[in-house]
Amino acid sequence: MNHSKYGIAAVMLLLCTFTLSNVASAQKDSSQDEAAIHDYVLTMAKVQTYAAALRDYEAGGQKNEAIANECKGKIDDDNLSLIAKEKIIESSCPQMNAWIKQHGMATHDFLFIPMGLITAGFAQAAVEQGGKPPAFVNPVNLQFVKEHKAELEKMNLGTGKDKESSSDQ
Repeated sequence: MNHSKYGIAAVMLLLCTFTLSNVASAQKDSSQDEAAIHDYVLTMAKVQTYAAALRDYEAGGQKNEAIANECKGKIDDDNLSLIAKEKIIESSCPQMNAWIKQHGMATHDFLFIPMGLITAGFAQAAVEQGGKPPAFVNPVNLQFVKEHKAELEKMNLGTGKDKESSSDQ
């Protein structure tokens, strides 16, 4: 089924979108997320592990759609921090948590790799426009995104490109 192919990507987008809104509006838990985002350091090995897991998920069809559905309604509250979502996945989403571990990641990595890429990507765009990056963006991640732009684009990560449209070309 075509829509199941992107289930985990949809869950990640949901997680990141709601977390970005938390950070932007400085809600109750956003300072905790900002500190965790700042402290998380991206590496190519981590990003490659994450990208491989996404490719594997896309190939898994219905089985993986059930894994993504397990967390629906548990982590989609926009008042939850990433730290809270991490704890929920670990305690209330056993299939998702097992899938993450099976792919060589901790839940923390699974959540903070895309968040690190997104925030550093936005910050890099701001810098290119003459602005300053937000304080919660780790300068190491900003440099990582800048140095690995071509590789990230090849993996369809951190670029904002639509995966389906870029694979159709």
